Amino acid sequence: LEPSAEAWLAWAARSDLHPLVLAFVRARPDRLFETPPSDATPAYPTPRAWHMLSDALGSVSEELWPALAAGSVGDRAGAEFSSFAKRALLAPKLEDLAAGTARVPDDPDLVYFLGASCLGRLGSTRESDGLVAAKALSALGQTSMEVAVWTVDAALRRSETTPAKEAFEEHLRSSGSQVLVDVLRLGRFAREA
Repeated sequence: LEPSAEAWLAWAARSDLHPLVLAFVRARPDRLFETPPSDATPAYPTPRAWHMLSDALGSVSEELWPALAAGSVGDRAGAEFSSFAKRALLAPKLEDLAAGTARVPDDPDLVYFLGASCLGRLGSTRESDGLVAAKALSALGQTSMEVAVWTVDAALRRSETTPAKEAFEEHLRSSGSQVLVDVLRLGRFAREA
């Protein structure tokens, strides 16, 4: 039985995993799980290993991320994740996207990272974080509606309501993006059914 990347990502979004892990698995769903290697290598990619990596990323400096990733998900997936993380750190800040002072990057991996970063802001108690996330997501939607829809859907799956999440939803409703408004409406309808 192999885990589903979509199901795991839905759970991970509700569980507030690190945006880099969410974005990486979203961009590379084939890296979520690999069968254990025959050479008895102790680390290989599993949903639990990605969760452990996510938990540890915030507690160590960026210089240690490659070793942490290799030790958590194995050498190959760890090297891919480290390369992804290094590029993601070059992405524009959400505040700059929201203000229109930065443009959305062309690199799909960075777009996934920025979408996951928007999602990461929704646990905040500050409305301003939700507003920044919504405005940045509107900019992302101009480049990748897929990432924008995934982010809104993942936000709706979060059970907790925070001031940031409420501001996020309110701004999207008034944004004029009919697709994102429809995702909000359908998500609410599905939860109430």
